[in-house]
Amino acid sequence: MNKIAQQSLFGFGVGIAGVIFMASAHAVPIIIGDDSPINDGADISTMDLSNTYGEKLWTDTRAIGQTFTMGANDAYLSAITLQSNTAFPEQKNYDVRVGSVSGTSFAGLDAATSFVQVAPVLQGQFLTFTLDAPILLSANQVYGFDVAMTASSVSWHSGIPYLSSMDGYDGGGAYRSFLNGQGTETFAFIRGDKRFHLDLEPVSVPEPGALVLISLGLVGLGLTRRKVTLV
Repeated sequence: MNKIAQQSLFGFGVGIAGVIFMASAHAVPIIIGDDSPINDGADISTMDLSNTYGEKLWTDTRAIGQTFTMGANDAYLSAITLQSNTAFPEQKNYDVRVGSVSGTSFAGLDAATSFVQVAPVLQGQFLTFTLDAPILLSANQVYGFDVAMTASSVSWHSGIPYLSSMDGYDGGGAYRSFLNGQGTETFAFIRGDKRFHLDLEPVSVPEPGALVLISLGLVGLGLTRRKVTLV
């Protein structure tokens, strides 16, 4: 290979590396911890169910998802936590989607959020994906979320992520997309469920007393404006 070709190849490699780095720089870091999230408010969680097996997640595997049914109140979804069934190193990128589900059809509610894993994960640790912005979910409706690995700077020989799964959640089921490394508009259900926790904040509803005060305030404002007009 001549010098000009070597320089061109080097420049191409640097350009590609720069693109990957910039993409990672705009991604949201995954929060990795030893403790399962606290279940409160409108949260939905299967962390109390026994872990039985893990499911592989890599760039050459399909996105892994889970459907779930909302409770009796509307709520904002701000974060999704999953549990690792294996240990694996850092420098990986993921896309996470949230959408409404009808049968085996998925309709995204927002653009996928890109995440970067900047620290190694130990077996049994929890991975929390905090969304770019909370997503409003309606009461008693079926939704789904899925995660796809889009890139890894190290080979699979150094450790492959497996996400913990189990059986026993009645509000939905685990699924896979139909393309490697990304979610799709349709999916196929698979056995079991993911061990997951959804951080859900109920929509605030003013107390009856507060509604009365608001109404009186509006009436007072109307009278004031009328008085000013008459004058």
